[in-house]
Order: sequence, then C-alpha cells, then structure tokens
Amino acid sequence: MKKTLLLSGLFICGLSLSVHAIDFGNRLSVGGGLGNVYPYKNEAFKKAYENNQAWNADLKIGIVDDLTMVFSYTHILLYNEATRDELLLRPIVLSFRVHPFHKWALSPYIVIGGGVSFNEFRDASLPANALAMRWNKFGGHAGMGMELFLNQGASFGVQGLYHHMSNLPDESPLRLISVTGTLNIYFGEEQRTREARERMELAQERIAMAEQDAEDMRAEAARLKEEAEALMAQAQVYKKKAKKEQTEKEKAQRLANERLSRMNQAQNDLNKLKKMMARKDINPIKFMSGKAELDPSSFKTLDMVFSIIKKYKDLGLRIEGHTDSYGKESSNLRLSQKRANAVKKYLIYKGVAKKQVQSIGLGESHPIADNKTAHGRAKNRRVEFIFFVP
Repeated sequence: MKKTLLLSGLFICGLSLSVHAIDFGNRLSVGGGLGNVYPYKNEAFKKAYENNQAWNADLKIGIVDDLTMVFSYTHILLYNEATRDELLLRPIVLSFRVHPFHKWALSPYIVIGGGVSFNEFRDASLPANALAMRWNKFGGHAGMGMELFLNQGASFGVQGLYHHMSNLPDESPLRLISVTGTLNIYFGEEQRTREARERMELAQERIAMAEQDAEDMRAEAARLKEEAEALMAQAQVYKKKAKKEQTEKEKAQRLANERLSRMNQAQNDLNKLKKMMARKDINPIKFMSGKAELDPSSFKTLDMVFSIIKKYKDLGLRIEGHTDSYGKESSNLRLSQKRANAVKKYLIYKGVAKKQVQSIGLGESHPIADNKTAHGRAKNRRVEFIFFVP
C-alpha cells in the first residue's frame, strides 16, 4: 500500500514538473462528471434516500488566468428504495471558479454560484400515467475541487459541492453534498506554444523592421537630395511671393485704417446729432406710447440720420432699441426689437440698402440712467445708432 502511494505521489510530481503554468484566460472548456449525492438534511431523509447518483455537464469560459466562468447543468436523482419514490433535481447554475494555484499541474479551485433548479417528484403510489409534481425555484452551490492536468488540453479531477435548493412546497430546503469525478477538455492555444510563436513572430517582425529601416534610410537620402534641390528652386519663388504678400498686407492694412477712420468720422457725425437731441435742438426719436409706431415728430431727426448714412455706404449700421425697466422684461425685449425694426424700416423706405442696416432689441439690459426716477427711465427709452466695418 505504501509503495502504491509513493508511486502515485511520484507520478503526480512528475506531471507537475512536465506541465507548466496552466492559464485559463481566453480559453474555452467542456467537461463533465459522475458521482454520488449525500443528503444533508435529517436522519430520516438520509435513510429514505440512500441510493443516489448525480452527473453534470459544464461549459467553462476563462476570464483571466486564475478565474473562469462556469455554466453547469447537474442531474441529481434521489431514489427511495422503500417507497420507490423518485426526487429529480436539475439545477442550471452560473458560477465562478477561482484557481489560486493555476501554475501547478495539480490545481485546486474554489467555486460558488447560483441559478434555477427544475425539480420533479414522482410518487410511486400513483398510477404510472399520473403527472409528476414539478416546481422551479432558486438553487445554488458552493464547494471546491482539484484538477490534475495531463497536458494543456486535458485534465481529470474530483469535485465536492454543497447544494442548497428548494424542496416540495411547504417543506424545508434540500441540502445535499455531491462528490463527482470530472473530465475536462480545454480548447485554445496553450501558453508555451503561444509564447514560442509570439517570440518567433517578434523576431521576424524585428528583422522585417530592420530591413525596412535600411530601405527607408536609402529612400530618405534620395528624397532629401531631391528636396534640397527643390528648396533652392522654391526659395526664389517664396521670396517673390513673400514680397507680394507684404505689399498686399500693407494695402489691406491701409484700407482697414481708412475704413476705421471713416467709421470714427461717421460715428462722430451721429454723436453730433445725439448732442443736438440732448440740447433739444432737434426732437429725439419717439414712439407712440406702449407701441412700436414712430411718432411723426421723429421723422426729421431720422431724415438727418439718413443723410449721414448716405455718405458712408461702405459701412454697416446697427440700430439698437432700448427700454426702461417698467413692465415685464420679456415684453420690454419684444417692444425694443419692434421699435428697432420700425426705425430700420423707415430708413430702408428712405433709400438705405437692406444689407447695410441691422436691428436688434436689447430691452432693459443696457440702462444708461437710474430706472428709479422718471428722468432716468426717459433716458433709458432710446434708440442707438452704431456704425461698424462689415
């Protein structure tokens, strides 16, 4: 007996040395097992169901080197020899298996999971054609096992699980312990083969890169020579182009300065009108109370604005409508927009091009005086004219 155990130990050690680094990541495995089930409920139940068998089928998917996800189906048949009753349990479970020592050929693991158990009870006292009692409820299992890898693609082992699942209605849950022998087949490239292939591919890639680098250097030398010749030819072209661009830039700057000067002059002309309105030499731009309709007394002032705009047809004009803070802000904003539009419409009627003028209502957002006094509110109800370079 001791000699047999010693030989078995040496055989396992030999396998452990010959099979290196079992990795489960990105590998698929199918397997199954066959064994016995032992009820773990009470003595009466244990004696009633002594002759029990179980088998299982697994599909395992490697997540990382030491963790796999397992989809398992277990078929457990509990048989009562005295009454010939049969209790069939068929749990389908999703579980996770941890291999803390996955680099060993003899690899222990821990497993835990849960799922649904499809249960069936066949009462032998009922006629053969009577329907069995069926119920489906949550079931789970936890336990540990051990795999002995013959190589990177096959293993056999033993697994012990504690099962917890529902019993017949109104009865306490079933607690079972199963012990099964297992056989597993693994698919996918093994680690040593993959590493050797990756090293060979890396070496080939480096050789190809070195050859490509040499070719690239020769091509780069020829290209640099051509570029040097082309750059010398283009230098004169760029010099002429730069001189032309400088001339055009100076011309554009001169035109911009002239436009800016004209815009300042035009704004000064408008400011003179604004001062005249402040001195009451001319009427300010007025509207009918609470409306966007121009007061006829404003026409003469707007005609003077029109005469200024005619002199500066290359400039754009923005008409801004403003109100005091009396009333709702949204209403004031709409009123200011309508009044600015009314002024724009009048100037277009007089002959200003549509594309030259813009109108915008700013409501009460830009006061120039205190809205708490009547005088301040009167100053805030205004129309502003601002020239700009389009």
